[in-house]
Amino acid sequence: MNGLAYLAPSAPTDEQDAEVTAPPLELAPTTAAPVDVATKYAPLVANASIATVHDLLVAPATKISAPIYPALSMLKPITFTPRVAKVRELPSPPMLPLREVPRVPLRRIDNYEANLRLRDEHVQAYDERLQVLEKAPTPFYRLVEAYLYCEYALRVASSTVAAIEAEIADKARAVWTTGFDSVSASALCGDLQTLTETIEFPTASLDLDMRDALLKQWQALRQLRSAEAAVYTYDRALAFLRVEQHLDGLLLDAMNAIDDITDAMDVLWFLEKEVTRAQSPLLGVVPSALRRGQPIVEDDETKQLQCPACGCLCAFATGPCSRCEALLVVPRSTVALSSPEWKLAVAQVRVSLQHWLGRCATALLATDPAPVLPYLLTHLLHVPLLASDRRWALAFLQLPPLPWSREILDLFLFLWHLLFHPTQLPPQVVTAHDETEMSPRKQRRSSSVDEWLLIEPEVVDDRPQLLSDADYTALCSQLPLGRAVAHILASDDLAQCFAHLLYLVHECTSVFERFADYDLLVAHVADGLGVILAAAGAHPGSLFDQLFQIALFGVVQSRNVAVYRSLPSWHYAALSPAASWDVLGGLFGQASVGANSYVAFQCWLADSPNLRARLHKHVLKGPGKYLLGAMASLAAVAPWSELVQTIVHELFLSFEATRVLDVHVDALRVVCVAHPMAHSQLLALLPQYECGLALFPKLPLRLWQPTLSDLHILQAWLLQENVMDARSVVARSILEGLNWGDAPNTVHVLFLDPFVHRFVSLLLAEATVQLYASARQWPWSMDFRAWAWQLMQQLRFYSTADYLPCCR
Repeated sequence: MNGLAYLAPSAPTDEQDAEVTAPPLELAPTTAAPVDVATKYAPLVANASIATVHDLLVAPATKISAPIYPALSMLKPITFTPRVAKVRELPSPPMLPLREVPRVPLRRIDNYEANLRLRDEHVQAYDERLQVLEKAPTPFYRLVEAYLYCEYALRVASSTVAAIEAEIADKARAVWTTGFDSVSASALCGDLQTLTETIEFPTASLDLDMRDALLKQWQALRQLRSAEAAVYTYDRALAFLRVEQHLDGLLLDAMNAIDDITDAMDVLWFLEKEVTRAQSPLLGVVPSALRRGQPIVEDDETKQLQCPACGCLCAFATGPCSRCEALLVVPRSTVALSSPEWKLAVAQVRVSLQHWLGRCATALLATDPAPVLPYLLTHLLHVPLLASDRRWALAFLQLPPLPWSREILDLFLFLWHLLFHPTQLPPQVVTAHDETEMSPRKQRRSSSVDEWLLIEPEVVDDRPQLLSDADYTALCSQLPLGRAVAHILASDDLAQCFAHLLYLVHECTSVFERFADYDLLVAHVADGLGVILAAAGAHPGSLFDQLFQIALFGVVQSRNVAVYRSLPSWHYAALSPAASWDVLGGLFGQASVGANSYVAFQCWLADSPNLRARLHKHVLKGPGKYLLGAMASLAAVAPWSELVQTIVHELFLSFEATRVLDVHVDALRVVCVAHPMAHSQLLALLPQYECGLALFPKLPLRLWQPTLSDLHILQAWLLQENVMDARSVVARSILEGLNWGDAPNTVHVLFLDPFVHRFVSLLLAEATVQLYASARQWPWSMDFRAWAWQLMQQLRFYSTADYLPCCR
């Protein structure tokens, strides 16, 4: 380089003759004849600074005694040690050819109809039990109902006591009326002057009528605090004890069948749902058996109370019987379901119902789970607010730990089917695939026979009667899918294992259509698909390829974009090369493609431009980042091949169409970390698509080893006259981002080839001379000379020990 001292090479030794030499790259042919080195280069001044070098570079042309580039024929060739030479002689990784995997047909287990029949049987039995409870309540129902109304009576008595106490306090302040009175007197003095004096004093008056009313209130309060409070407390405790005794007889008697326990649970589940309704046709009327005194209406329409102990007719008022002195209470025939006392009573009764249901469920789970778990799941499917208000009920649905038997696996498959095939599905809103065909205002409910023709249940109050999105997600979380998949893959029959897995995949993909408006459930089931494929990836082959493609196609055809969230975490490493191309086509919305190369795939997309437009639309709306993440994950686990090049090309075209920077940077980073040579492919696209200039500097450039073609592109950009041009700025960012130091986990071994260091040094010198020679006055705010010098100091050319060129 001009202005830098050049030391003549020493005589080669025997060891150096044994080394493999590589000729330097000729950047431009030299026309000048070789001359003596000493006459061409001047020695470098000691303690040279950047100013000194600048003065040498910008010196007049008449004072320059040598070209910018030294004579390449006179330079000492770059030498490499035998260890490094062996590595350099290795060819670049070739494009791996497609290996055809022997195709094995994937079959599904044939128990779908059996599960459907079992589902209908359980649901029909549930409906029949519910109708029986509504028409003919059982004795156990009357016991729990009595406990509910006794709790309500106690709450009413407590509220009445509080009201009487407040009224007594008001009347006690009104019994005595206090005030002030005055007395005045006057007298005539000796000087005939009249003197008047006035005296004020407090007065108090007693209201006898108010005193009598207060006395009655005190007597009523005393009665409520003593006799009536004791009666209500006794009734409530006795009702609770009767329910406990009934359950003890069911649960402790070994002779009782499961049907007796389930009948009791039917009553408890029924009341658990009824008491939370704002309007219930079955609740609100107090049973006659709970009334302490039967009202009797005479012919003259006078009311009397009949004592339940002796049968004597007494006055229609709360008080003792005139014959046996038993306490008679005016009965309440109806209950206000919106009153605070009823809500407090319901809250306390629900705690007791939860306790009794837990006892029954524990007894059932100790028996054979085959008839018990479907019964529990059927009830849970009809109990709303499972994810919030009734989360305690989810603990009843428990499958045994591994190892499982064949019966337990069949039971799990049936529960999985029962969960996602309820008799009543939530209504959905279906729109056309093309937004131009149907506007959002013209959204209509689906009327397709393939979807649903179910009548929505009549909602009599504002409380939900169907399970919500969070409820279904909480129920699905209770079914151990990972445990089931581990048991399935533990079998030696691989075809049977994938048959069960295919059944689970079909059940999961059916959720995406049946519950398309449930974002949480769809995302949770999509994660379940990832669990299935991750476990099945331990057995790569044709069966896994088919299973993966079926799952992927079910995902991309879903109308709910929340299903895409799990795609980047799927197990792509176990796919065969041919299946990887099909998976890439599946991410564009096609189940299978016949293209197995870059050119064929681009031709296939050219024939169907709407597929690429569909991907770009998803990227603009947001969910497309998961599709791009899936492509990046597929490329990261695949070897460097045409598949990876195709994915990189499509990611770049997606950025060119959408200009969504962060999403594409994240996806391309994943690819570039696994395949640093992808930087070269992206750099080759930048001259054609200048929009990518903002994308390239954000990639992991420290992992990239640029080739000669990449360096030529950077050379063309850096030698532009306008240093503020976007391409020149990007070229400087790229050079700053390269790793000019040692390779990771090595000592004195450059990460980049020494030729790159020498090439960039000459490029910086040429750019500096060209820019400063052509511009009389530097018109830009950026100091290119300082930047070049700072980068030059990071480059490595010669070893300070022996002044030999650096090598890798």
